[in-house]
Amino acid sequence: MRHILLMLMLCVSLHAQKKMAITIDDLPFAYSKILEPAVRDSILIKLADTLDSRDVNVTAFVIGNRLDSSSQLLLDYFATKGNRLGNHTYAHKSANTISASEYFSEVKKCEKVISHLPNFCRYFRYSYLQRGNTKAKRDSIVDMITNFNLTIAPVSIDNEEYVYNKLYVDTLCKENLKAAEEIAEKYIDYMLEISNSTDSLAKALRGREIKHIMLMHSNLLNSRYLGTLLDRLKADGWTFISLEEALKDPIYKEEDFYVGKWGISWLLRIKQ
Repeated sequence: MRHILLMLMLCVSLHAQKKMAITIDDLPFAYSKILEPAVRDSILIKLADTLDSRDVNVTAFVIGNRLDSSSQLLLDYFATKGNRLGNHTYAHKSANTISASEYFSEVKKCEKVISHLPNFCRYFRYSYLQRGNTKAKRDSIVDMITNFNLTIAPVSIDNEEYVYNKLYVDTLCKENLKAAEEIAEKYIDYMLEISNSTDSLAKALRGREIKHIMLMHSNLLNSRYLGTLLDRLKADGWTFISLEEALKDPIYKEEDFYVGKWGISWLLRIKQ
């Protein structure tokens, strides 16, 4: 009987699925000024097509002052593939450098600019994940955003994917294609490692699998290698869920204990 119970427990463990919602920040483009316009404009199209080909939908966060007639067409295309568009402030200013009321003005200004976009949703993501460098400011911003009927989208799987993108883009601009490919390969390995190490941290903190929220950016590296990353994550046992589903996990209702200047993951914010 004991052996049967052990086998059942092992089966449950083996079939426990790691779940994540993918979110994408800094739409329409991140780190793109040195790119040719056609290459820059391909970013959202390739991201949308890759997600669609894998039957994955994401919630993505738009910076209001980067929206113009050209980028709006690209955002329209991205949204028609089933992806939702949320608020990432108007000018991507840090909550650490301006007052709570000024920061909330940035949120409202972004809302006004993007609310007409298709698949607009009332989700909000802090710029740089920075929630304010004092407890009073942090709590004041949370109250104003919540009373504005926006749902804050935290991040459990934070990462330095943007560093790899900068290296990748800078290397491509020097026409070193082989080195750029090597950077992309290292990026894929890194993202798989950070996803699994974060999952281990969550289990160590709460003793169970949680529904993760992954942070990514709308950049050239992701536009070209997201398909490979999704395939690797799926092969490693990850399944992809919506942000709405992920936020049902009670871990995202826990208290934020962190006060400081850094933009850190939700797991570190609730860690005691």
